[in-house]
Amino acid sequence: MIAVRLFHRRNVAGQLNDGISEGISALRDSEGTLLSGKKVRLRFAQSTYWGVVAALLGAGFVAGLYDGLWQVHWYVHIGSLHFEIFWLKTWWDNLFPYKWWTLYRHGAFRDLLEPAVATIFVKTLMAKSKAGMKRVGPWRLAVTPVLVILVACALGVAGIWLIDFSGPWAWAHAASAAHAPGFKVSAHFLGTLSVPQIVLGIAIGQAVHRLWAPCGYTLQGILMDHSVDRKQAIVRNAGARFGIGPEQAVEMDTAGWHIIPAFVRWPLSPPVIRERWAATWRTNVAVVVHRARPWLVTAIVFTAFLVTLLGLVGHYWAGAGHTVPYLFPGH
Repeated sequence: MIAVRLFHRRNVAGQLNDGISEGISALRDSEGTLLSGKKVRLRFAQSTYWGVVAALLGAGFVAGLYDGLWQVHWYVHIGSLHFEIFWLKTWWDNLFPYKWWTLYRHGAFRDLLEPAVATIFVKTLMAKSKAGMKRVGPWRLAVTPVLVILVACALGVAGIWLIDFSGPWAWAHAASAAHAPGFKVSAHFLGTLSVPQIVLGIAIGQAVHRLWAPCGYTLQGILMDHSVDRKQAIVRNAGARFGIGPEQAVEMDTAGWHIIPAFVRWPLSPPVIRERWAATWRTNVAVVVHRARPWLVTAIVFTAFLVTLLGLVGHYWAGAGHTVPYLFPGH
């Protein structure tokens, strides 16, 4: 009798282990696939395209933040109601009465930060889920962007000092020591090149992204969870009436009943986003995390959108000599 029970327990344990192994294998096989079970076609081309888009948005965000704070004259003029909100351009341009301030205010706080934040945008949008990455709470979501900006600005100041002052000085000193003074460069030679700024900006972005990565992972995960939850709520309501489950919902979507969002069905988002949405749909695992307020996430995304739009208009339209009423009137 004891032998029979022991055999039964071992048999059940073996079946459980086989089931767990099959489940893990199925999940492993489903990684990197869409809801249809197929791999993303032209993955490299799609990833490259969305990487370029993310980089442009990141550079536009920095330009918008810079222009919005230090260039745009913000005021209200509605009929007889006319008052100024703020205009800091004159104060900012003359903050320090030295020639080097022009290099720092443009280079450290805009030119270097554009590739840096572009790098952060690319790594945030294209990041895959990583084991051990935990979501953060609402307070860290609110505080980290400010901290990222401060750290990036400090690294930008150090970068301008490196490529505009210490770098040329070291080059000239080395050339003089080598008895080749003809190899000296002017104090601003390196700073006028775009390549050193881009390379150094990317390096700053890589460093600062370590601070931002948990927040980027959290924002991406929250938006993904809300999207999946909304769609699966529809499926659950339909299932209560018509017996429809997640698998049947995918089949119905393929047949033309568009339950799955368009950005998942079509290449309207990066491949990693579409694959992560599909993985979330399949597993539907409720993760116990700090609950970030939906209004906070919405406010962050909407504010970033407005700032980026301002930067793109200012950088690529007003910067080309065109005028924009109210924002960049050209006076």
